[in-house]
Amino acid sequence: MFFYSKEIGEPPHVHVLKDGKQLKVWLSDLRVARKAGFAPTR
Repeated sequence: MFFYSKEIGEPPHVHVLKDGKQLKVWLSDLRVARKAGFAPTR
């Protein structure tokens, strides 16, 4: 998990990388902003 300190134009969020998969989560409500490669959630 990581973040960029100066990612302009987007609300605070974190990036998650695992085994070539990517996920971006908004910190304000923990909503998934973008995902690639992860299985759908139930």
